[in-house]
Amino acid sequence: MNEEIRKEADGLESPEDIAAAAGPSAKKPFSTARKMAGARELLRSVAVAQTNASLYPTTHPLVEQSVDELVSAVGALSELGFEDVTINIYKKTIFVEDQVFPEESVTYRKLVEELLGSGISALTMLAGFAPADAVALVDLLGADDIRDIEAAKRYLAERGASKVDVAETTTLEETTKEQVGREIKAKAKRSYDDGVGVMQDVETQAKLGKVFDVEPLQRLVSDLLDNLLKDPAAVLGLTAIKDHDNYTLNHSINVCILSLALGSTLGLDDDTLRALGLSALLYDLGKVRVPEEIL
Repeated sequence: MNEEIRKEADGLESPEDIAAAAGPSAKKPFSTARKMAGARELLRSVAVAQTNASLYPTTHPLVEQSVDELVSAVGALSELGFEDVTINIYKKTIFVEDQVFPEESVTYRKLVEELLGSGISALTMLAGFAPADAVALVDLLGADDIRDIEAAKRYLAERGASKVDVAETTTLEETTKEQVGREIKAKAKRSYDDGVGVMQDVETQAKLGKVFDVEPLQRLVSDLLDNLLKDPAAVLGLTAIKDHDNYTLNHSINVCILSLALGSTLGLDDDTLRALGLSALLYDLGKVRVPEEIL
């Protein structure tokens, strides 16, 4: 773990600020839709486990189901190349490794508050995470008498949980997060601006009734998808761009971004996402032959 940094702030930040708080991945980046879906499933399983553990005894079927789902979620990420995985809480926002999850930060607000209330801002599932470790972790999530990190560590140690670790620190690098955030945002903006130029060329060719080259569009979709998977907040923030002169072109790119974000959330594979993005990018192309006074 890195040196301790301040973890408390009032509420969630803007998407741009949240994106800036995400440093480079400490281990393996969530560079594919499957990895993003796996991270989301891990967060869901931990949140459900916390809720069930706070309502029912350890032997209740729902708690036992939570244990199974947690082990399965960690195992799925292991199969995708993660030897261990850390859930970080920074400024009341959830990260898996250094990937921000703003929507889950709101949805799983109770989990965030309970972990911070127990002195935990980093929760790591290590290689070999087994049902016994999951049982201990779920019991910890349901305990109402843990108020500091040392008590949380003792709780896990007493139950023999050797493949789960808790800490007050986070893997986010305070000294580099602002610079990295600016770089990611700038790269995403360049891809967006380049995309407007590509769409202008396609529009010109379509107006002339010519066959246009689809390869630049495929590259645009791939660039948008790559940036989106690295930093969703920075890319989604670009959809607020409005330009009266290029309204249709901006709108097409915005629809592409939102479609890719939705498809990623649904766990679509890379090829399907790229097909979806290309379809979304071109869905409005027929408007180029509609007279401007009608538009």
